[in-house]
Amino acid sequence: MITYGFVYLSFLICLIAIVFFLVNQLKWKIFDILSPMLLIYLGSAILGSLGLFGKTESVATYQNIISVNFLPLMLVFMLIQCDLRKIFRMGPKMLLSFLCASFTICLGFIVAFLIFKNQLGSNGWSILGAASGAWIGGTSNMVATANALNISEEGLSYAILMGSISYTVLLSILMMTLKYIKPFNQWTKANTSYIDEATAHLEKHAKENTKAPSFIEVMILLAIGFGVSSTSQLLSEQLPQVGNVLNPLTWTILITSTISILLGMTPIAKINGSNVIGNVFMYILLAVVGSKASFFGLSCAPIYIMIGLIIIAVHLIGLLILAKLFRLDLFACELGSIANVGGVTSAPIFAGVYNPSLIPVGVLMGLLGNVIGTYIALTLSQILLLLY
Repeated sequence: MITYGFVYLSFLICLIAIVFFLVNQLKWKIFDILSPMLLIYLGSAILGSLGLFGKTESVATYQNIISVNFLPLMLVFMLIQCDLRKIFRMGPKMLLSFLCASFTICLGFIVAFLIFKNQLGSNGWSILGAASGAWIGGTSNMVATANALNISEEGLSYAILMGSISYTVLLSILMMTLKYIKPFNQWTKANTSYIDEATAHLEKHAKENTKAPSFIEVMILLAIGFGVSSTSQLLSEQLPQVGNVLNPLTWTILITSTISILLGMTPIAKINGSNVIGNVFMYILLAVVGSKASFFGLSCAPIYIMIGLIIIAVHLIGLLILAKLFRLDLFACELGSIANVGGVTSAPIFAGVYNPSLIPVGVLMGLLGNVIGTYIALTLSQILLLLY
């Protein structure tokens, strides 16, 4: 049993490194379903459930420091790479498709909650609220929302389980329907000329910079990250608590996100390495959250899996109706869907399957989910609470 805080943190960092090393070296197809995020969470949760991590004051101190401080740090590094001006240049049709996907996902959460709210208990609204963060932008939004709503480790286990299974089902459906692009676009009477125009404009701006960050770049980014997150924490203590959602931690997340988005439109966004540093904080935070979970009490798992499938059904039916109404093409609809649910990791891959030249568009669509995901998840959480 691990009883010392530093040993506990060191073990989790080693676990993260081993998972990524195995995924990178083995390249098994199973890793398309069991993503590093899921493996890290499940691995730490299983070990925690088996009693590897002792409930000592030293371990608890490290868990608290990481949970409170790594979250705003992660958000800074994830969001300062997002230049909203580039995202807006994708064109109204692409942005509309993304927003339609976001709207139908939120509608799916509301419908599923109304059906199952009596079986979910008093904290069901917060669990689904946290889960919605992953459905609109990715893991970082879910972790941020979960911490803001103070949901339990068991609740986060439900959210991750629901999201992982639903993501696999949705991605399979979207991949299978790509071959119906031409008849779909004829049915919706969509004009696809804007895709070529958007791609030509974005390719020169959104190519990944493979240059490794220098020491001074890393230090500048760390200074910005710690400066913004600490300032946000100080400001949040001066703001009032409103209901069950707007508490000091929520204010910290909102302030940090807003400042970071604004910084993303400055030369700071061009500094290399923010995404790498952000991922380090995100996966450590995820491993710590997993280590506090217990799989021995997940009695409601079938209900949450069913909720995920209902959300997918409402999302796809709603997106189909809106596509016909707004004359949206199939590629934009499906990219908007996967950019919401899969985030910046999956959207470029999906775009590349359709056309490799559209990978930059996929990157920006995924970044858009990162930008708005936490805001939408917190708003949806308040709506679910009102419906409870």
